[in-house]
Amino acid sequence: MIARLFRARTLAQSFAVATTLMVFVVISTTLLVVRSRVEETLREGLEARGLSIARSIGAVATPSLLAYNYPALQIAAAGASGDTGLVYVVIHDKEGAVAGVAGRPSVDPAAYSALSHVPGADGVSLLAIPVGAGGTEQVLEVVVPVRVEGVDEPWGAVRVGLSCEQVNARLRKIVGHLIALGLTLAVGAVAAGIWIARRITAPLRSLAKGTEALSSGDMAHRIPVAGAREFAELGRAFNVMMDRVQEKARESAEFQAALESLNTTLEEQVFERTRALEESEAQYKTLVQHSPDVIVIVQDRRVLFVNRAFEEIFGVTMEEASAPEFDLDRIFDSSSGALVRGRIEAWLRGEATGSIEVLGRDASGKTRHLELRGSRIEYRGGPAAE
Repeated sequence: MIARLFRARTLAQSFAVATTLMVFVVISTTLLVVRSRVEETLREGLEARGLSIARSIGAVATPSLLAYNYPALQIAAAGASGDTGLVYVVIHDKEGAVAGVAGRPSVDPAAYSALSHVPGADGVSLLAIPVGAGGTEQVLEVVVPVRVEGVDEPWGAVRVGLSCEQVNARLRKIVGHLIALGLTLAVGAVAAGIWIARRITAPLRSLAKGTEALSSGDMAHRIPVAGAREFAELGRAFNVMMDRVQEKARESAEFQAALESLNTTLEEQVFERTRALEESEAQYKTLVQHSPDVIVIVQDRRVLFVNRAFEEIFGVTMEEASAPEFDLDRIFDSSSGALVRGRIEAWLRGEATGSIEVLGRDASGKTRHLELRGSRIEYRGGPAAE
């Protein structure tokens, strides 16, 4: 149950609740202890007063008890009953019979009954005697034996009944004052606890605001270095972290700007080189296309390019020559096919070879003497023979 009081609460609220519970327990315990001590003190005072009154009555009534002078004992009881707080006074003779009695009219006569035997020592007891129509009153009864010098056994006894109402009223008044004081102290303690909790948790709230600012991208936010030493060190560490984060963010921004600038430069360089390459390729194609020599580019045993001279001499167009099923051996004599293939393989391996004469067949089927020369080149990202 106590765990529920602290669940889903802030640290300040939890501290305030804990302070309130602690103050409540301390003040409640203090009130119970003080009430018990005050009640005990008041009861002891009432007992001491009852013993004093009973002994005083016993001293006055001793001659009358010795003489069995009941009228005098009745007068003594009546005279003593006028004391404030006395509910009844009963004087018993040596046999325990009632020799004199006086008390409030509302008290039930059963409270004045005789004693079965006279006690040999003082006695105190708390009674609830019947009064009025069905009511009761709390009475502290004190019994004091009356002793005569030279006689071992008591010569009678005096019973005094003191009302506890005054003691209870004083106790209630004191308890009321204690409760009022306790409530005042509790309110003050709770208020002080809340104030202290807010003071203690203020740096944590500042740290929470700082983390929220960091998550939202505000890297210029700093928290005040204040409070206890631990919180001050925490705030200082957070600010140092923010400085480093801000520095890293600045470096990242500078790097990003430099990267964007480099990308722009690279794009321009790539564009310029691509344009230059396209121009160079266009110039190369122009030269190749207008060359009187037959030029062929072979890659992976396939013809990828032939110039105009090739088309005119051998009657094979570029589309036909670049088809997958085209065999380059068809334009050479059977005696030269193997030699041509060997030279192409050597060029692809990067070997430098001289020119050789081979026999070829033109578009009309005539045999032509051809000078074959070539080398390895890079074409469309791969090695090729030209």
